[in-house]
Amino acid sequence: IDRATDDLGFIPMDDPPGFRRLSLVGSTSGAINPFAGIGASVEVAETDEVIPEADFCSALFGRTSFQPGIAPVAFFSDYNCPNCELLAEDLNALAAEAHGGVHLRRHKWPILGAASETSARAAIAAGWQGAQSSFNRRLQRTSFALSEAYLRNVGASAEIDPDRLLVDMASDATRRELRTSAALVKRFGFPGTPALVVGRTIVVGTIRTATLEALFKQSNPQVPRRGEVVPDPRTGG
Repeated sequence: IDRATDDLGFIPMDDPPGFRRLSLVGSTSGAINPFAGIGASVEVAETDEVIPEADFCSALFGRTSFQPGIAPVAFFSDYNCPNCELLAEDLNALAAEAHGGVHLRRHKWPILGAASETSARAAIAAGWQGAQSSFNRRLQRTSFALSEAYLRNVGASAEIDPDRLLVDMASDATRRELRTSAALVKRFGFPGTPALVVGRTIVVGTIRTATLEALFKQSNPQVPRRGEVVPDPRTGG
């Protein structure tokens, strides 16, 4: 991991102000102009929403302030993006091992067709019932057609109300969340999925696990190395 810090070259960005981009660019899926309407969801293609500067960090990370020792991370992904699945595994492992030292905000950015948008809406709607994590596992690159019957079955297995799930998928709240994520994508100018914002550092595409760990350590020195056992500050054990 110490050698991985050699990869951490940064390029300052004029907009958004205060952010920088990791000089490394990994593999992305759907590397198209997502605002041209080609292969993109309606929410991404047509969004003209502008997020006020005062609300920018809240929209990006889901919080406006963080205690010392917490690394804020925003993850933009598509459920049918294989590169997203690989990066999500590393992010989930790092977040679990950090014992509260990582705050991970997941943004749905469905740019790979109608199935991606349906998955995104289902996951957001499941989140209103506290079941987004279980839906993430079931929906990531599922081989099943996302029919109403399938979504009802997934909802039932997650022990949530399937009727409410379907209603919430088409709700204004779900639409607003997609549009907010799309507005952030447009502001950062991401070319495809996956994309990350770790603190003030922007990462485009998949990167080596060691590089990701080094970036997390730089953002928050208290984040342990992969496999390192540290006491959980919430339990003392």
